Amino acid sequence: MTLPKKLQEFDREVFADCPAISEMKLSKSNKTYKVEKGAVLSKDGKQLYWVLPAKKKYTISSKTSSIDTNALRDCKMKKLVLPAHVIDLKRYALYSKNIKKITVDTTNPVYAKDGQCIYKKATGELITAMVKNCLLYTSPSPRDTERS
Repeated sequence: MTLPKKLQEFDREVFADCPAISEMKLSKSNKTYKVEKGAVLSKDGKQLYWVLPAKKKYTISSKTSSIDTNALRDCKMKKLVLPAHVIDLKRYALYSKNIKKITVDTTNPVYAKDGQCIYKKATGELITAMVKNCLLYTSPSPRDTERS
């Protein structure tokens, strides 16, 4: 799959019925996005927009601080490590039918895990709960709630 050179807006929903996508290309001259190690990221790498559906393993880049809505939804990963440098999760950022285990780096300044729940340290807001190894719930961010 090759994305257009002048791509300015990426919507992963366009690929919702394409579970076999394992490779994607995008011109290095694109000013908005880049494709790197099986994921679509902002040009600076700070925003993770989408992990390709066929990916069974993915390590979040050390530059990435934010994960976009449904970025992991279609991937085939079973485990995810949420590193310390990821400090912004958009609504449903961690939603996935396939992820069975999420580990949060204990030095993450924003998020923590207690049992099967991931929450915001400052407010106690529930972000995600895993029940019987199934992702159950992802809370909306305050920005999403304001737009509703």
